[in-house]
Amino acid sequence: MDTFPNNIGDDINKLPVDKLEPTLPEIQVIDTLFEKHKSTINKILEEGKDLFILGIIFILISLPKCDEILKRFIPIANNNNFLILIKAIIIIVVYWVVKFSYLSKNNK
Repeated sequence: MDTFPNNIGDDINKLPVDKLEPTLPEIQVIDTLFEKHKSTINKILEEGKDLFILGIIFILISLPKCDEILKRFIPIANNNNFLILIKAIIIIVVYWVVKFSYLSKNNK
């Protein structure tokens, strides 16, 4: 025995349609309900931006010239453990500033 009757809903071919263009509010509702999915490549590139920025900052902060500058201006950086800590803090701050400035430009 069928648990569902044969006529559950309307036949799609018999639904009323018109030739009018959708209005802007209707388009916004449709875009909200059916958000566009990014392709896999776009997702990878979007996630890769952050890693690329971090990589560049890490390379720049790892240069020997950077060590010399830090040791000259921050005497405690002569201790290698503190030098690593200072570099980590610099990487975090620079990354935050770059990311924040990038996001603030995109929101305008």
